[in-house]
Amino acid sequence: MNSPINFLRNFLLPQLTVVGIMLIALFGLFWSATSQQNEAAREREATLIETGLTSTVEYISNNLRDYARWNDAVDNLAIKLDPDWADQNIGPYLYDIQGYSRTFVIDTKGYTTYSNDGPKRTKEQARTVLKSALDPILERLNSADHGVEERYAARAQLDTGPAIVAASPILPNPGTKYPASYPRRYLIFVKNVDSAVLGKLAEDYDIAPLQFSKKLATQAELASVILRKENGDLIGELSWAPARPGDTTRDRTLPFLVLIALVTMGLAALVLKIAHRTTQDLAASEAAARHMANHDVLTGLPNRRALRARGITLASQPKAVLYLDLDGFKEVNDLFGHQAGDALLKEAVERLRHVVKDKGLLARVGGDEFSILLTGEHAHKEATNMAPRIVASLGEPFKANHIKMLVSASVGLSLGGPDSDVDDLARLADVAMYAAKASGKNRWQLYDPEMDAGRETRKLLESELREAVKRKEIDVVFQPIVDARSGKIICVEALARWISPTQGSVGPAIFVPIAEESGLIVDLGDLVLRKACMAARDWPVSLAVNLSPAQFWHQGLVGDVQRILDECQFPADRLELEITEGYLVSRPETATEIITQLRSLGIRLALDDFGTGFASIGYLRRFALDRIKLDRSFVDSVERDEDAMMVAQAVISLSHALKLPITAEGVENIAQSHMLTIAGCERLQGWHYGRPGQASDIGSLFRDSDQFVPDPEISYPPLRQVGKAA
Repeated sequence: MNSPINFLRNFLLPQLTVVGIMLIALFGLFWSATSQQNEAAREREATLIETGLTSTVEYISNNLRDYARWNDAVDNLAIKLDPDWADQNIGPYLYDIQGYSRTFVIDTKGYTTYSNDGPKRTKEQARTVLKSALDPILERLNSADHGVEERYAARAQLDTGPAIVAASPILPNPGTKYPASYPRRYLIFVKNVDSAVLGKLAEDYDIAPLQFSKKLATQAELASVILRKENGDLIGELSWAPARPGDTTRDRTLPFLVLIALVTMGLAALVLKIAHRTTQDLAASEAAARHMANHDVLTGLPNRRALRARGITLASQPKAVLYLDLDGFKEVNDLFGHQAGDALLKEAVERLRHVVKDKGLLARVGGDEFSILLTGEHAHKEATNMAPRIVASLGEPFKANHIKMLVSASVGLSLGGPDSDVDDLARLADVAMYAAKASGKNRWQLYDPEMDAGRETRKLLESELREAVKRKEIDVVFQPIVDARSGKIICVEALARWISPTQGSVGPAIFVPIAEESGLIVDLGDLVLRKACMAARDWPVSLAVNLSPAQFWHQGLVGDVQRILDECQFPADRLELEITEGYLVSRPETATEIITQLRSLGIRLALDDFGTGFASIGYLRRFALDRIKLDRSFVDSVERDEDAMMVAQAVISLSHALKLPITAEGVENIAQSHMLTIAGCERLQGWHYGRPGQASDIGSLFRDSDQFVPDPEISYPPLRQVGKAA
């Protein structure tokens, strides 16, 4: 029997230590989670307010069109001015009906021919009220030809406070012809963003009362949204007391956590209870599994397996299959989160059920994909009638948690006889659905055999690509990445190129997805990495290589990379692998493990196409990354678009705050280079510094030490070897 001392030392103290560590970790995680919950609520409310303001601007702009695009308005406001008509139809009338603060009719020079202030007509000039806000209106509307519809709507700062100003030329109804010589007049609506508007906005989105301030003086405990004019000038800020669900969670949960700490000694009884509950859960899970084998968990709809089984039981009847996909569903998930996406799916199912009723079997066969099987002698006619109704039904706006979401549906339809196989019809309907997407989405398409031509071409490319990978006929070119300050090469990115024997040059955007779908991507990726490492082995710069999603999730990735580096004698610390944001979000735990293993080899990791996907600041802080690459979409117009430059600056500032160096892609001219360098980009890449070239051309650049600058964190081969390529 163990002595009390041994029991204390060997059992009790270790157990108390473990429990103590677990409790500290539990409370720490709990506090962090509730703090993140508060921050998420603050960000959600800010997004809702921005959305509400934008929707208000859009509504006023659209409402303005109803009055400006009107024959009576041309007759009574442009050709001649009838003040009484104006009072009855736009001025005081719109004040009473829509709450517009002011209405003006002006000419092309800004002279006011009609104005009202609330319920009364005035002689006040638009320039007096709008001041500098009138200039962009005249500039926008005067730039359009007479008779062409051009609208302006934006936030503005007036003497009365923040406002929304919308303007439009007064035009006849569409299809109505008027003499081109009738006077050119503009109709302006002004709506003050006053306490009534802010109160309605707060009520619509279930947010605390909003306060407007001309100065940015928000208290730490308040949330705020900055208001700016169209040119970026400051209007002020809206502030409010944000919801703090995390505090509520703490107040409700903390006593239970304390109670857990006090009753730790009763864990033995708890284990028995959990074991009993587990047995019950297993029994319930077994019953649920039988149901889930044929049904979708989220919507309760039959799945693909159930659809196939129904087709087998009704094999002797004519059939029709509808296959549909929600256009824009991914954007809803990215913008509003998966909870909103799930709510949208449930509402979409209810609409589909209303259309399908008992005429067919509705099944969910993918994330946002559904299939409908109709059988019987009227199946073809019913399916043809049903397709446009589905498009119309799913094209109506969705709303969940005060969030307005817009998607559409692309629908494919295939018709078959009694002997037709349901799987074959589903495949043909799928082909037709993608044809509907290709022709503009929000429509339906009946299957035509010619649609399979594109698939045949894809099969041919797959066969040729397989041979090209086998024969190592994939070419690798290199594009310089330069140090922003010196303009010298500090890195090169390897890019795969392929010339098909029948189709000619095929871009990576086409052959990489084919490689992923056909299982060739691992061999293709290994081939590109090996060729790149052999070519760049003796260059005095680092090497960047892209990883496709299928490569990244390949179980043998780390071992393959290590083997290639050893075979090529390429230093791991000179290799930078580029991955995209979607890798991190889809399976974060596995991604963390893979990234950790790659970094343990000395390899650096860069986040490619940053800003176009879903990675939040939390994900960037969670993963051990060495660099982010600013997507070219943020670079395209920085030299001519102030808003684009502000967005790029914000992303660059974010990278600096996270202590992540940043590379800008797609730099095509010296203006972009200059602005991005000033903004803080450490590295630049694009045609301005060189198009992708063969290894021999790139290697020759390094014979001159003025062409490159070594990365101080990396060891390089002796300069006598520079310029050689394998």
